[in-house]
Amino acid sequence: MKKVFRHNDFTATVTDEGGYFSITGECGGSSGAVGDSIAKIFPGLALVNALHLSNCETGEPMHAWANGKYWAEKGDTQTLRDHLRCTLDEARNFMALVSGKATTNYSMKKLLGVLSIRWENEAKQVYQIVNDTPADLTENVEGVDLDDFDEPDKVRALAGFMECHHSQVEEEGRNEFTVQGQRYLVVTDEEADELWDEDLENYIDDCILPDVPEPTQSYFDREAWKRDAKMDGRGHSLGRYDGCENEETIDDVTYYIYQV
Repeated sequence: MKKVFRHNDFTATVTDEGGYFSITGECGGSSGAVGDSIAKIFPGLALVNALHLSNCETGEPMHAWANGKYWAEKGDTQTLRDHLRCTLDEARNFMALVSGKATTNYSMKKLLGVLSIRWENEAKQVYQIVNDTPADLTENVEGVDLDDFDEPDKVRALAGFMECHHSQVEEEGRNEFTVQGQRYLVVTDEEADELWDEDLENYIDDCILPDVPEPTQSYFDREAWKRDAKMDGRGHSLGRYDGCENEETIDDVTYYIYQV
């Protein structure tokens, strides 16, 4: 199973690769395991996030008992509840059993049996949620016109590349935009070359010259080094997220798009 969800404020990829549920994506300028942020924006994926790294068949959390014992011994009831996906009473019983201070007939075997049934049902629910939730969760913002943007053609280019409505794009300044939780640089060919050269110059100053003995720094051939570096293409420097250069043409002008 693999499904990508697109929302105005995030993208989320849900898989069960390797036998474990995973929800990753981009949200609020961050990428990777951002399920907590995604669940706050779209509660419909909250259970999917809760089962992140849980077994896709049994629903059992990864390292359920070892980590559960750790949090129980630390006395961290809330983290234990989040980890085992259990009630407060169940967490307290687990902690009592781990510490050997249990005063009831409630056994670890009985507790594990209750949790195992619940976890398996939750795993089935995750598949149902992923199947029933549409991949396109985006909504157009009424009343947002292209004229409202400082650089409408770049907004059109990015919206075309992302296959979304222009109202989902937010201007961040200096050719940078955010859409569906992802940040992009959108520039013309000339602007891309200027930023590329600027980026390489900064790399020389910040990363190369400090390691070159000062008496010999004047012999460093900046232009020759940049010529060699440019063999990797602009995306290597400007597309910091994935090293890719994308393009979209608006009214005969080609705009170059980089995820940053």
